[in-house]
Amino acid sequence: MKIIVILFLIVLNCISFSQPIEYNSRGTKSYIVNYGAIGGNPFLASFASKRFVMVDEGSKTDISQIHKFNPALPILLYKDVVAIYPSFPEYTEVNKDEFAFLHSCEPSGLTYSKMTTDNLIWLADRRSPDIIGYRLYYSSDSLVSYSMIDTIINSTNYNSELPQSALWIKVKSVLNDYSELNYGFPVLIQVAEVGANVPSIIINDSRTTDTVRIHIECENIGNIEPDSVVISIDLNRNNVYDASERIKLLKSSNRWIYDNSLGYNNTSAGGYEFIIYAYKGGLKSQSPSIGAYTTNINNRLKNDYYNFYVCNVGNSTWRRGYIGTILNTFDEYGYNGLFEDDTWYKVSSWAVDCPAIYAYRDDVWKKDICDFLDTIKSAISPRPAFFNGLYAGDADSLLLHADGGMTEGYGSTHWSGIMTLPYWKELCDVGLKCQHKYKKLWLCLGGISNSDPEARLYSYASYMLVADSLGLFANANNYQEFAHYPEFDIPLGKSLESASLDVDVLKQIYEPTNTEYYIRRFENGVVVVNPNSTKYIVQQYGAGKNSLYIDNKLTVDGARIYQYKASDTIYPKQARIYLNSNFEGNTLVSPYIDTIIVDALYNNSDETTKVTIKALVSDSSSKMFRSNSDLPLYVTAELGSLGGPTELLLANDGTPASAELSEYQGSFIMPPNVASGIISLPIVAYSTTGLLTVGYGKINIPGTNIIQNYSFEIDAGEDGIPDMWNSYVRGFIYDTTGANAKSGKRSVSVKNDSLSWSGGVNMRLILDQTEPKPLLLSGWSKAENVSGNKDNNYSLYIDIRYQDGTPLYGQCAQFSTGTHDWEYSDKIINPTKPIKDLTLYALFRNHTGQVWYDQLSLGDYDSTVAVKEVKFPNHFEIFPNPSVDKCYIRINSNQISDKAEIKIHNELGEILDLETTLIYFDGNEVIFEINISNLVSGIYFAKFKSEHINKSILFVVSK
Repeated sequence: MKIIVILFLIVLNCISFSQPIEYNSRGTKSYIVNYGAIGGNPFLASFASKRFVMVDEGSKTDISQIHKFNPALPILLYKDVVAIYPSFPEYTEVNKDEFAFLHSCEPSGLTYSKMTTDNLIWLADRRSPDIIGYRLYYSSDSLVSYSMIDTIINSTNYNSELPQSALWIKVKSVLNDYSELNYGFPVLIQVAEVGANVPSIIINDSRTTDTVRIHIECENIGNIEPDSVVISIDLNRNNVYDASERIKLLKSSNRWIYDNSLGYNNTSAGGYEFIIYAYKGGLKSQSPSIGAYTTNINNRLKNDYYNFYVCNVGNSTWRRGYIGTILNTFDEYGYNGLFEDDTWYKVSSWAVDCPAIYAYRDDVWKKDICDFLDTIKSAISPRPAFFNGLYAGDADSLLLHADGGMTEGYGSTHWSGIMTLPYWKELCDVGLKCQHKYKKLWLCLGGISNSDPEARLYSYASYMLVADSLGLFANANNYQEFAHYPEFDIPLGKSLESASLDVDVLKQIYEPTNTEYYIRRFENGVVVVNPNSTKYIVQQYGAGKNSLYIDNKLTVDGARIYQYKASDTIYPKQARIYLNSNFEGNTLVSPYIDTIIVDALYNNSDETTKVTIKALVSDSSSKMFRSNSDLPLYVTAELGSLGGPTELLLANDGTPASAELSEYQGSFIMPPNVASGIISLPIVAYSTTGLLTVGYGKINIPGTNIIQNYSFEIDAGEDGIPDMWNSYVRGFIYDTTGANAKSGKRSVSVKNDSLSWSGGVNMRLILDQTEPKPLLLSGWSKAENVSGNKDNNYSLYIDIRYQDGTPLYGQCAQFSTGTHDWEYSDKIINPTKPIKDLTLYALFRNHTGQVWYDQLSLGDYDSTVAVKEVKFPNHFEIFPNPSVDKCYIRINSNQISDKAEIKIHNELGEILDLETTLIYFDGNEVIFEINISNLVSGIYFAKFKSEHINKSILFVVSK
């Protein structure tokens, strides 16, 4: 395994060489937890390939894009070792084995009582509609073989004499093919004096967006009627049955009923535990006798917050399903390694409520998790595996069973804020032991809120105290944002002192108050951390030196590093990084982008646009921090969203970078049918200090279409996937032949040979509306031999998420089935609340045949003038828009000359011969009426040309 670790380290030190090495980061090795942070964005994928040495998780699109820029960059598959959802591919098989799950109580709820005969009752198995009954098994010892009571029981009770040797009973479920599934654990028969049977139970826990309804019914099966039935239910989830949570059930007919609706709590997915008591003549029966039922299926435990079922790491069915899914995903996606989340070394109350009686003892669980990690490592070799859960206590022993571990919440956590002594020291030592004792990779991960600069600097400096060649660092507000911060690139240089296994080697004492603090010296600076919760310290290392200050935002949002003259006092829970320079002449700051100008020159002959970008940039950092002070800045523009190069170099006249502004510029030709609206273009200025700054230029392309690459013409990555789009289910055919395009040369196609097949493309769009505004969705499709009738399964399909988190599903522009040439379809969407984001699909499912999509559009809709973004100066407009049989063009009269003309074009650029009538002229404006009754539904352009003006406006014909 040492060989694998060494090889992986070599890979970690590989970087993307799309830029000269003088501009590479000279800071710490950093990684990103990418649970949607990159989101298929080519710029972020390119950035990640240059600045991170590892990526934890990524979509198929992310992986393809990142590996295009840096094929060697490790990308880990995230897979929780205890979590399963019904949507997981392994769920069908794992669900058949009840013992693969953890439970709050014996799954079947089997209860024994002795009346005139033996009486057994249990809960209905709720995991499969194919269950036709149950079989009982008995034994004299819970660990030896069991004998079957040879009958299928079609109810949930058994009332007959058991064999004399039946001391232990368990129940299995019978499927309609008469095969059996594990269901109940062995239950010891305990004869006690009881007054009545505990009734059989029916459970229902239904949830909406704002309420949870719990409905429990108990039905008496025995021949003795209870005097009363009581439920104790843990409604406040504090693991205690309070007096207020003990309720006498109401009887209706032959059932006792509990029904309650609670306010929805997003941390209550684990269900509500309860116990049922039956009273008769002063005697009490209880079910279950140990543990408690839950409102979850078969008493399974769920994670409260994330709502996954919790699996038993010692179960062979779960292990097979887990490893099988991993290997299949590796093959399909191209991951380089595995990230194992929730590797608990014991089952504790902070994880799940799990009674020790059900074999989840700490010693058993730890042995099982270690065996499981070994099995995983062997199965995926030579790919590495890293676990999450490297904290104080016994967790470091798990490093014997993996290639490294993550300490999540280092320095600062999302859940408790800044970490202080003594726990701060414990985690520092955990990181040291990981690197020096076990010689494994240490994935250090801070947790902050609102990009707080003080918390970030504290986490980063605490890491730098103990970081060595086997350490990687990350920090984040959450794992859905692109969490790179400028401090990752600080060029501190080589360390001049180190701790091996105990961070106290770096400890200093502020003698006036006997307060400890920690320092570590580097070639270019000193890191100082005060991990005390209440005491400040005064130290000598910062006297007269510059300290670094950081912005409270992400690098890709323009965050920079600055410096200032800091005092020698460091307050509790603070850190400082001082530069090894004590005079004004030495400076370390990020490059400064002063101005970005984007000019566009439209070419009428081929409808292309020449785009020129100019940026005024400077770099005030001193030569002592540069790898090469004779070089200019390396400035690039990411233009893939406009059909341009992924990385266009903006060059100056060769002047070395300095504090003086220098102009960097470049240009490219933007093809037609790319995008419309205001587009932000990322501009990155790299310095030979290793620091960088991101800015954005804007270009305004006429049109309201917010879909980028709406005609599928751009594939800058040349990976067979049109940029900005993602594959849906079985995927699509990227048709680049030119023979099947509505405009341009490309379209996407889906071919289904089975009604069960689904395919297409999708794109997530962020709208962030502040008030509800209607949208117009439209596009074109053609079809060959499409089966069935017109419906939402062959359509442009939108799922919307409002700002309050509630959904609006299935907003569709449908297309006709059969065989037809290019057909236009649109849908007006009227949201009732402001939209946060939406997902657009061009999908084809539940039909056979082949379809093509092209020229998709989504934008604001107005019943009078829908396309407001093409309101040019001097009032040139068309209305109503969309139109049916007639439309009108209004033009200011000062725009008209003898050479003025109006022409109507279709999307292919063909001029249409339409009847145009002058209906109004008052000296200030003129209005033309255009007869469009012969036009089919679709998108058209009205072009106005005079001696000095050449403008066009998009309008929609909708019939």
